[in-house]
Amino acid sequence: MNKKNLFRNKNLSLRLKFILLVILLTAILLASLSYLASSSIYGMGQSSQDISAGALKDQAGEYLRQVTQDNAQKNDLILSGIQNVAENFAGYATESFESPEIFVPGNYWDAEEHLFSGPEEQYLNSEEELASAFSPNVSGMNDEVVRDHEVIAYLDFVVPHVQENSPDIVAIYLGTERDVTRYYPNINLGALVPPDFQVTQRPWYLSANVENNFERKVVWSPVYVDATGQGIMITAAAPVYINDDEFLGVVGIDVTLGAITLNMETAKLPGEGYFFLIDDGGHSIILPEEGYNDLMGRSSEEGEFATNLTSEARPEFTSFLDNITTEENGFTTVEINGTELFIAFSKMDNTGWALVSVVKAENILQSITKLQDEMHEATNTLIFGSILPMGFVILLIIIIVGSLLTNHIMKPVRKLSEAAQHIATGRWDVEIANPVSEDEIGQLSNSFNFMISELKKSRTELEKYSIDLEKKIEGRTKELNEKVIKLTKSEAANLSILEDLNETIANLEKAEKEIKERNMDLKVAHEKLSSLNKDLEEKVKERTTEVEKLLLQKDEFIGQLGHDLKNPLNPLVNLLRVLEEREHDSETKKIFEVVNRNVEYMRNLVVKTIELARLNSPNTELTINETNLLDEVNNVVEKNKLALEGNNMKINNNIDGNIIVKADKLRIEELFDNLIINAIKYSKDMGTITIDAKEDKDFVTVSIKDTGIGITEEQLSHIFDEFYKADEARHDFDSSGLGLPICKRIVEKHGGKIWVESPGEGGGTTFYFTIPTGSKTK
Repeated sequence: MNKKNLFRNKNLSLRLKFILLVILLTAILLASLSYLASSSIYGMGQSSQDISAGALKDQAGEYLRQVTQDNAQKNDLILSGIQNVAENFAGYATESFESPEIFVPGNYWDAEEHLFSGPEEQYLNSEEELASAFSPNVSGMNDEVVRDHEVIAYLDFVVPHVQENSPDIVAIYLGTERDVTRYYPNINLGALVPPDFQVTQRPWYLSANVENNFERKVVWSPVYVDATGQGIMITAAAPVYINDDEFLGVVGIDVTLGAITLNMETAKLPGEGYFFLIDDGGHSIILPEEGYNDLMGRSSEEGEFATNLTSEARPEFTSFLDNITTEENGFTTVEINGTELFIAFSKMDNTGWALVSVVKAENILQSITKLQDEMHEATNTLIFGSILPMGFVILLIIIIVGSLLTNHIMKPVRKLSEAAQHIATGRWDVEIANPVSEDEIGQLSNSFNFMISELKKSRTELEKYSIDLEKKIEGRTKELNEKVIKLTKSEAANLSILEDLNETIANLEKAEKEIKERNMDLKVAHEKLSSLNKDLEEKVKERTTEVEKLLLQKDEFIGQLGHDLKNPLNPLVNLLRVLEEREHDSETKKIFEVVNRNVEYMRNLVVKTIELARLNSPNTELTINETNLLDEVNNVVEKNKLALEGNNMKINNNIDGNIIVKADKLRIEELFDNLIINAIKYSKDMGTITIDAKEDKDFVTVSIKDTGIGITEEQLSHIFDEFYKADEARHDFDSSGLGLPICKRIVEKHGGKIWVESPGEGGGTTFYFTIPTGSKTK
């Protein structure tokens, strides 16, 4: 029986129809609300998961990029250390050939005593000595070859110490243009190479000579596997020049990549992550077995090395490998066989290599997967554990309340119906109890009772007034019908009010549930983000503590080293001066002058190094006072009066006497002293130095201009670098290459900035710097 026929069934009572209608409407409403609530919960849950996953992925990418960049810088520092060693050996070799009065040929190592001719007219030394010495049979043994052997032998004083403290250095050697070779350690080189072996034709030598290295930089060879079992190696080649432009030879240092490999193996990456290293041509340098499986989908072959990843890697890595050739660092994701990989890379400045980190995305995003499962479980629990049971409870309550309300509404109607049936059978003794309410049904009951009373009174006059009575009955019947219509309308109105009330209650309950669910989602997301931020803050705090500790150790080391070097130098300087005064032989006096100049240079270098270290330290504080700028400049000019007069220099001090600055008096005097001495040193006779100052709102801009030799564009970019010297002063013992870096630190410590301008060679130079202004002088 369909719904339409059900409510038209005459056998069903009005009460039952009313109850069935309430149940049906309530069931439809609960079903609709349950569907809408479930859809909303699942939608909001999925949206929250997507947002959380995106945020965590971005944070994971930034973290992986930072870890890769930090490890790349660590590995680059290892190569920078080797590069510095090569440059120092090249400088030591230069000093040895340019200072014959100190490094006297033959005094330490006599070629005639140590070299002997081999079976094929090559020259070699005993394998019992510290280093192997070798000359091929094609070069002969002339005075220049002998001089090369005897001078480069002075490397014996520095090489062993470096080798003892650098376990990754396998060999150090020096080859000259006359094919003279000295090799550390002594491997009996003459017995291992052909008698016509020419060091000038070796690839590492050719890469650093004049034709191929006009910039005179340290050159790195391609990576290779050492034939003696030392593992993966690389060679650093540093050119050696004497007298500025004369090419002497090349220093070579063979280095294993053991320290870099150890850094990569011990570096911490999430989950099963790993590092690998590739060169600027896309060839693998260090690639673990996991890398072969991920990048090429196979295991490594026995002895496989320097695989060309650009041609053999999976197509999924093509875009990533292209980015490495054009960018300094980056991050991307690659999906291999359904597994998503997070990949970050960072370039190493010295060699152009790229350090690459690979981590499975699932190892980083495990928290998101867990969050998704928890949210699905919570959503199902909410729907099946709360919403549906609550709906059934509400339906049961509505059925019970509907039944009670229907009984209450239909009870007077049922009594009226029974009374009417009694009257229809002729029973006039029926009477309805007085109704409690005064509604339409109550009024109908009262009218019904009044009607019965009137019928009883009029029964004896029924025949007499039959016509009138019929009319009255018709009137009463019409009135009764109207009241029934009113009653029906009243019931419909009550039903509409009940439905509106139920709908309002349901909407309020739905809104309350949605608010609770959204609050719960926001609380979970906030907890996750708070946990991630806390982890990042802890890592940043640990890194900051580590850096501060290293800076403190560096300051303590430099301070202690400076004092340890300066303490023996001071009495040595005084002692040398006394010995020079007592010596009467002119040749010996020249030697003492050279020694004094070198010792004084060393002492000046130590003092400047300590000073620069103090200025670099964040713990160094300045004593800031207001001081007259003109007075400070006049003091420095007076201090350098003899130097100005000795070089026929004229100085124009155009500083206004009313300018007051906030500065450390000792530091500002040191700043002007360095800049004025620098102007004197690089100016020609009869030159002019002009000093000026211009006040701004918060700073005073000071300029020191000279008419000297000027600075090239290339020198301008390095002028404030530590230990940098322009070509014209490369071997000036009065210069340590630290004066201008100290000036830069002093200005920065005052919160200012310093820069230099020059039109080029012969055009003079102008140094500018800013310093905080003080109170105005009235």
